[in-house]
Amino acid sequence: MSFLRNAVTMTVTTLTLSLCAQAQYTVNGSGGDIPDNGGTNGGGAWPTTLPTSEFLSSDITLPADATSIESIGFTNFNHTWVGDVQLVLVDPAGTGHTLLNRVNAGNTSSFGQNCDLAGDYSIVDAGLAWPATSSDSCDGAGGGTMPTGAYSQFFGAGASQWVQGNDNIFDTAVSGIPVIPGGTYTLIAIDWAGGDPGSFDGWSISGASSAAGPSICSQSLDSTLVQFTGVACNGFADQGNQYLRRYDTNSNCGTGASRVVGVSFGVETAVGDPVTGLQQVRVRAYSIPTGADFLYANMTVEAEVMVDVPDGDLQTLVANFAAPAIILPGSDLVLEVATGNAGFLYFPGANDLGQTGASYVAAETTCGILEPTDYAALGFPDSALVLDALFTDLTVGTPVCTSVPNSTGAAASISA
Repeated sequence: MSFLRNAVTMTVTTLTLSLCAQAQYTVNGSGGDIPDNGGTNGGGAWPTTLPTSEFLSSDITLPADATSIESIGFTNFNHTWVGDVQLVLVDPAGTGHTLLNRVNAGNTSSFGQNCDLAGDYSIVDAGLAWPATSSDSCDGAGGGTMPTGAYSQFFGAGASQWVQGNDNIFDTAVSGIPVIPGGTYTLIAIDWAGGDPGSFDGWSISGASSAAGPSICSQSLDSTLVQFTGVACNGFADQGNQYLRRYDTNSNCGTGASRVVGVSFGVETAVGDPVTGLQQVRVRAYSIPTGADFLYANMTVEAEVMVDVPDGDLQTLVANFAAPAIILPGSDLVLEVATGNAGFLYFPGANDLGQTGASYVAAETTCGILEPTDYAALGFPDSALVLDALFTDLTVGTPVCTSVPNSTGAAASISA
């Protein structure tokens, strides 16, 4: 077996992959039973006056870095006759915002929609629609239960709409609910009719936060993928290759100790299982003592994740570790992408645009290379793997996010 460059003609598209999308938060609150007919029994009058008792109330405090509210979620929400239910979110300033207002309850004597809730639901700005009228099917197929998913708010209209401003409650879009970082929000859940009790196990608020994503630690002068620069041992029937880079974290990935949260890696060409269109690769982060010989015996696995690679050309994929790899001063970071032994086609993503550190490969099964070996020693000095660490520095401030181009170019071909 020998090392090969890919010779398959590819059509290249332009795509920018954001490796540091805006951070998201989710905070959770407790659930419980919604008192049956609590609205009336608690002294309220729909749609003008909230009850003073007989309702479920639960608090959530937003993170200090919250910047938006995008979704209100409910876990295991079970209630027969959704038309009984009113949900209001009260912000820290005391203003209430309608999430759900008795679906299709046309007037004060109507019971509204007779669909059941059974599962996980969320309320968002633009989600699934509730039935248009109380006689419409709950699921579009004659069923009596609302399918789980993300739904738009239901405000009602005319006689069935909450009188705006009464009890300081307004019809506000989810994204328009004021965001008060560190503030406490209260969910009020009310049942306005008897005979149909309900409950939910918990609820949540989700949105964007100002927390920065990880920085990119790269030895590539440019992370653009260039076709026909990736090199694999018997890449047309891959029997297990390991592609590696070694980083001195003191000079490449921060000022010292680093938290490696994931890996961005390029794929020049992949053709996997003919049924699923996928193949798996193993992505690892190792530590190795600074100055130690580059041997597997000297390396310690710090984090690992399996990644499904879809069929395609010139892809940049991101592998996120469930728990970060902590690389302490005195150790180098090693990144590795390892293919399997299923015989699928796989060429690693690379370019010939320059690098500040060597690219390595090991291929024991097919090429007899047991330890990481510099591509230059194998006759490919211009092949620079696109294999980057996503990290946060443990010793300095929050890093800045970056976006990298996935690929640019036009169709081309080359002979092996």
